[in-house]
Amino acid sequence: MLKRNLIANYLGQGWSALMGLIFVPVYIRYLGIEAYGLIGVFASLQAWFVLLDMGLAPTLSREMSRFSAGAHTPKSINTLLITLERVYLAVAIVIFIILAATAPWIANGWLNVIHLDISIVIQALQVTSLVIAFRWMATLYRSAINGLQYMVWLNAFSSIASTLRGAGVILVLAYVSPTIGAFFIFQLVVTAFEVLVLVVRVRKYLPARPVDCGFSWIALKSVWEFAASMMLLTLLSILLTQIDKLMLSKLLTLENFGYFTLATAVSGVVIMITGPICNVALPKLTEAYAREDKGQLEKYYREFTQLLIITTVPASLVISLFSGQLIMLWTHDQITSDAVATILTFWVIGTGLNAIMHMPYYLQIAAGKMKANITFNVAALFFMIPLYFYLVPKFGALGAAYAWIGINASYFLGLAYFVHKSIFNKPMISWYIKDVVWPSTLPIIFVIGLKTSNLSLEKYGFVPQAALLVAIYLVAVFLSLASSDRGSIFLRTALKI
Repeated sequence: MLKRNLIANYLGQGWSALMGLIFVPVYIRYLGIEAYGLIGVFASLQAWFVLLDMGLAPTLSREMSRFSAGAHTPKSINTLLITLERVYLAVAIVIFIILAATAPWIANGWLNVIHLDISIVIQALQVTSLVIAFRWMATLYRSAINGLQYMVWLNAFSSIASTLRGAGVILVLAYVSPTIGAFFIFQLVVTAFEVLVLVVRVRKYLPARPVDCGFSWIALKSVWEFAASMMLLTLLSILLTQIDKLMLSKLLTLENFGYFTLATAVSGVVIMITGPICNVALPKLTEAYAREDKGQLEKYYREFTQLLIITTVPASLVISLFSGQLIMLWTHDQITSDAVATILTFWVIGTGLNAIMHMPYYLQIAAGKMKANITFNVAALFFMIPLYFYLVPKFGALGAAYAWIGINASYFLGLAYFVHKSIFNKPMISWYIKDVVWPSTLPIIFVIGLKTSNLSLEKYGFVPQAALLVAIYLVAVFLSLASSDRGSIFLRTALKI
């Protein structure tokens, strides 16, 4: 199952990432960079409303994994699902009402719209309120399927849905209406279809519901302590990672916010690479902790960490050091490349550090021990919020990138240490050295060496440039793999090489 799920996650999430990125230049061509900035606003709003999750989605995923390990009966797991479904539905309605009601204020009082008609912006925001509500519901069912480890089906379906969202909307823009309103209406239709299919599939994977199953306060209370920890952690994380975007959406014109959105979208490739690994890691870590097998837990944790380094560090290096070339290849627009490249260079460094911290984060979820993360986030707030208010008004998007690096560097250097002490009762300094630093060293030397050698990609055509960048990434991956002991063994075992 490990091999099948790992491959399925990479194929499925890789395809979804491709669908989410490859057509962005086409969207900008049809809609304009200012309208694309509204897509960035949509993403930011969606992130803020994650606060209302109250930690329930990761909690459900964890409980589904525990059900697979024998910690739940068919009745108890069905009761929990029904209870969370009703909570989620109530929250989805609240999301829709709040966003739809505040759309005029957001358009007129917050966003700096220059070219778009305000009425169009308001209509687009109101449609997004429904899209966000439906995506909210989809998150619950995706978490359930992921916890049950039916990742082959989930990734196959996600690939279909992402293709409809990414490529299908181009047909709408080309032949129906090249407007931001039409873009979001199509997203709404696809997301509603997605929720319907996920509901049917979750019920198929679980045992038949006993007739006496229904909403249960007892079921909710049984997971509330962990869910409350996740809710608090989510609140702190969003404050630390989204307040800069909130400030920028006010300080920048919608057009410049569109360029910033483009930079964060490209750097998001690094996080997308972590997804397949983390989605396989969490159920394995959860099962090992539920069985009180600390040896297996540490083994999985260190192997998955090295696998994460092998894939994400080379990607972060290539995107950061060759940002201008990548944006130019992608958009074929020198103005866009000039506006985005510098921001991307720095932003992806912070994103790479953030990707490394995914594994300590999922280790805490598996163990149900979020105290270290919560404590560290509270401490970070007192330092980072003033830093945001200093850097963002002074340096704009670049200031946000500096703060993003600072946040994630502090997490890597400090938080991981406390997580290890909390769960393994030891600092695990070797995790830093053997599992993170050592597999990263050769790729760093290789990619920086190429960059400082004045390698000029511009003299080549599109295909040779793209092929050369892919080759640089693959060589960096190979160097990381060759210098990783646990990761290389784990990867060969998982894939039976």
